[in-house]
Amino acid sequence: MKPRERLSVVLSGQKADRIPFAPAIYEHKAFLINKSPSEVCRDQTLLIGALEAEYRTYQADLLVVGVDVYNVEAEALGARVEYYKTNEVPSISRPVLVDREGIDDLQIPNPADSGRMPLMIGVGREIARRIGDEVMIWGAMSGPFTLASCLLGRENILLMSIEDPDWVCKLMEFCTKVLIEYEKAWIEAGLGVIVFDSFSSPLMISPRSYRQLVMPYHTKLMGYLRKSGFPYRPLIIGGDTTKIAEDIAKTGANFILCDYNADLKHYLRVVKDAGIALRANINPGLIYRGPFDKIIKAGKEIIRQGNNLPRFILGTGVLPYDTPQEHVMVLKSCTERTSL
Repeated sequence: MKPRERLSVVLSGQKADRIPFAPAIYEHKAFLINKSPSEVCRDQTLLIGALEAEYRTYQADLLVVGVDVYNVEAEALGARVEYYKTNEVPSISRPVLVDREGIDDLQIPNPADSGRMPLMIGVGREIARRIGDEVMIWGAMSGPFTLASCLLGRENILLMSIEDPDWVCKLMEFCTKVLIEYEKAWIEAGLGVIVFDSFSSPLMISPRSYRQLVMPYHTKLMGYLRKSGFPYRPLIIGGDTTKIAEDIAKTGANFILCDYNADLKHYLRVVKDAGIALRANINPGLIYRGPFDKIIKAGKEIIRQGNNLPRFILGTGVLPYDTPQEHVMVLKSCTERTSL
């Protein structure tokens, strides 16, 4: 099977020739062409080349257009992003909002001409033209709480969630409108999207705050994807999200994540009869360090647990820039059914 067919079959709830493999490759794709993340994320030719290198190297079952995935929308709204000559991932050095009143001055950016949004969509179109018949290609997007955190600053958004949750809801409503416009642009380009909102994990906010301040807006984003006719509604929240697993499953997402430090047995129970695909992650630190036997042991164990779930996918946390390629390939080898 080609990767595109394999993932499509599994997401529909059928058994493929092997478990799909979807490692989280963002800054690591720059390493594959010997460039820095800051170079690749701002250059259309380099990013296309990095995506091609990623596909040639790993033949993974999903290709995601993105490098510094949490910066793009915030930068389009006026946040300052720090780019580096080293192999560090670009980061926001200055948020947009300095007080509550500033929210009224924000304008929804046009994905056709705002910041790096058009670059990302243009790269998606071109890479789809080249290899889209072989592999699904989805554009990376921030989730609303992550975008709100980038606009205001992490500490400030946590403080405001306690002091003025109504104002936070106003900011979340704005962020959701921004992201729906970006979703729309990706879909109109003939591509899929994958929503990342790891700032909303229980490591950042309480499960109660998630339900009150975030879940309604995740539901809106997933609702837009459903209405658009896009069949896949991925919502990826990293970290130990065990305490909000049932809530995530109720947002309308049909592709969710159990990160390496969450309770996989609990997640398997949550999604078992819900028609939801589950990507289960291996610790990226283990993949980076090795050795082979420990990677294989971890890979086989996670597949042993999830193998009976029709919509099960093996993934990784975000791989460090210079992760050894052979470590990723030995993990992929665990997905072959003959290796179980």
